[in-house]
Amino acid sequence: MKRLLFFPWLLAVCLSARAEDVFLKDGKVVRAQGLRREGNFLFVRTVNAEGVGSEALLQFSQVERIAFGDPPAMVEARKLANAGNAAAVLEKTASLVPSTRLFADVPGNLWADLVRLRLPAIAILKDRDALSELQKQWVVTGDADLEEALKLVVESQAAGDSKASLQRWKSVAVPGATSLTAGLAWLELGKAALEAKQWKEAVRAFLSVEVFVANYRILHPPALLGAIRAFVSSGELKDAKIRMEVLQAEFPNSAELRLAAELMPLPPVKK
Repeated sequence: MKRLLFFPWLLAVCLSARAEDVFLKDGKVVRAQGLRREGNFLFVRTVNAEGVGSEALLQFSQVERIAFGDPPAMVEARKLANAGNAAAVLEKTASLVPSTRLFADVPGNLWADLVRLRLPAIAILKDRDALSELQKQWVVTGDADLEEALKLVVESQAAGDSKASLQRWKSVAVPGATSLTAGLAWLELGKAALEAKQWKEAVRAFLSVEVFVANYRILHPPALLGAIRAFVSSGELKDAKIRMEVLQAEFPNSAELRLAAELMPLPPVKK
């Protein structure tokens, strides 16, 4: 009875992990319409020319890699990340975690792609529950930058030696780096500088995110907001207005723009 109850649950979860092609070690390629997994076995659903579906059973030892198709939720989450909407990214990707993790050990998996979306959103929102859940679900990604970024986020949310943390962040915030780790470290350095009222250091750290970590646009709104706060605090309102215009133009629906509007008036929208 337990097996019968478990099987529909497994099917429901795994069918969301859609795949286009399953590449076998013997050179064959199976076009899949759906996948599910049970232990070391892969069940591949195929549809013939007449539209009749069938399911083939494969051992994972036969599989070289799988070319996973992008789930619609992940496509949408990337758009939300580019728009700087961290909260929506977490909400949109939450349902993808179980099925994506289930295939995390299969070459071609989407686990690292999913983590690249969720981890910076967790860091920005300081969502301890989401971070704790990610730690519990964590599967090694094979991406050194992501592994390092996770450690940094965990350390930044833990109560510890602030001086040691500062040195840690400085060691990974390398100018010219395009990594998530460096981007998160610059955000932390900027926040620390703001708290210490070191306005120039704060601006330098926050603007490094925009300059050096262009691929992680989800990090840009908090970096722009931090720079605006530093400029306003130091009385450099002209520079604050310039960053405000960038924030308004590129991330008009971001929570950071609403927070920035509390510091100074929004500039007129350019037509």
